[in-house]
Amino acid sequence: MGASYAELNVKLLALDGRWVLIGVMSGREAKVDLAHVLGKRIRLMGSTLRSRDDTFKADLLSDLGQHVWPLFTEGRLKPQLAKSFAIKDAEAAFEELATNTVSGKIVLVIDESLV
Repeated sequence: MGASYAELNVKLLALDGRWVLIGVMSGREAKVDLAHVLGKRIRLMGSTLRSRDDTFKADLLSDLGQHVWPLFTEGRLKPQLAKSFAIKDAEAAFEELATNTVSGKIVLVIDESLV
């Protein structure tokens, strides 16, 4: 998400790929070879939820419930889990996040028997 992934996103996108940008956590300014964007006919769409009204957000949640969450239930989509930590190790989890090398989600587990 953001600048540090821009070149990788362009590299990984297929011909006629779509790049949907909804966050810039890793930076706002990116260096991208526009010839690759043109050659792959990449379509870039940017958006933010911050400026959207409550009706839009409610409709979006409804659409997610109808079209996306079932894909997780069916196993066709899987969350990308980098690592899980017991809640007592939350400080270590945040230290891991601070390395900026995490690919996927870091999860804090309240019930340690699940770790």
